[in-house]
Amino acid sequence: MKRKVIAVLILIISFIFGGCSYRDKLYTTDFYTVFLDKDFATVLELTEKGKEQKEIIITSEIMGKPVLKLGKAYIARTERFESEKLKKVYIPETVISIRDDMFICENLEEIYINSNSFNNKLKIMSFMGLAISSIQVEMKKVKFFIPKLSFESIKEEILERYRYMVNPSNLSFNYNYEDSPNEGYYFIDNLSETGKIRNPDNPKREGYAFVSWYLEPEFKNEWDFENDEVIIEKDGEGNLIYSETILYARWARID
Repeated sequence: MKRKVIAVLILIISFIFGGCSYRDKLYTTDFYTVFLDKDFATVLELTEKGKEQKEIIITSEIMGKPVLKLGKAYIARTERFESEKLKKVYIPETVISIRDDMFICENLEEIYINSNSFNNKLKIMSFMGLAISSIQVEMKKVKFFIPKLSFESIKEEILERYRYMVNPSNLSFNYNYEDSPNEGYYFIDNLSETGKIRNPDNPKREGYAFVSWYLEPEFKNEWDFENDEVIIEKDGEGNLIYSETILYARWARID
């Protein structure tokens, strides 16, 4: 009996002191809070400003640490995204773990997972429990977009089961250099109508400065985000004719 009491007291003390340490490691961005571990960061919950956003782009690095996880940092805590307004969320290629009910967002429509090793990192078989509620799955309210190469690597039987949920993105930004991370994919998005596209934050590369985005890897035509538009084609029934638009980064070596 005494051993049990001592064990409980140790757990309580550990939780109290752990809680202090936990709070010391919290960092707040404009849109979400982050737990900064020794070697990585965990994105937790939305701030009040974040709850007002229709789109959230989670960065791949915070305070010099890669973002590896989404959701609670400890079992006893319940951090997650809760919002009535959030419709799109963009997840970087660095993320390897997402809590099952990460997104309690009844109006969420699209989740972008920019990982070209999706099968290995997030396990597509867990879609029924990945980040969203069973009601959202049953009503087919949420679509997942992943890089085209990742989509093409999905096993056919798995793809058939989740065909209405999993889609290849039709817009991607490529690092455009040998041995680049994520097999070249820097950022993905998807367009359903002809129009202008979002200019993402500039990518980073050690020893180089980012210059601009181009339509070709040889830098023939620079993309003008103010005036250029992606043309979306549709068939006679109004369905999208899939075509991937790729923009390639140009770099300048830093002397």
